[in-house]
Amino acid sequence: MIVIPTSATEAHYEQITELDGRAYLLRFDWVQRWSRWTLGIYTENREPIRTGCALQANWPIALRVRDERAPAGALIVISQDGDAPGLTDFHPRGRCFLAYLPAAA
Repeated sequence: MIVIPTSATEAHYEQITELDGRAYLLRFDWVQRWSRWTLGIYTENREPIRTGCALQANWPIALRVRDERAPAGALIVISQDGDAPGLTDFHPRGRCFLAYLPAAA
C-alpha cells in the first residue's frame, strides 16, 4: 500500500502523482452541497480517464474504469471510523487518507 499525499488545507487542487511508474494528474474538489470530496483522474497531459468520482470510505475508486491509461492497481480512501472524508480530515495524518494498492505482479 502506498499512501498518497493530499492537502490538509485546500478545497480544490490538482497534483501530479506517480503510480506504477506513470505520472497521473489527480484533481480533488470538495463539493459543499454534498459535503463530499470528488476525484478526477487524468493523464499527465490533462486527458480525462475518470472524472467526478465521489469518494467513499473503504471502497475502491473508479473500480469499473476500462481504460488502458488508468492505473493498474486500486485507489481507495482508508477511513479510521468508516465515515467518508470531511473537508479538513482527508490527508495522510487525518482521519481518512488516500492509498494506492498496486496490482498483483
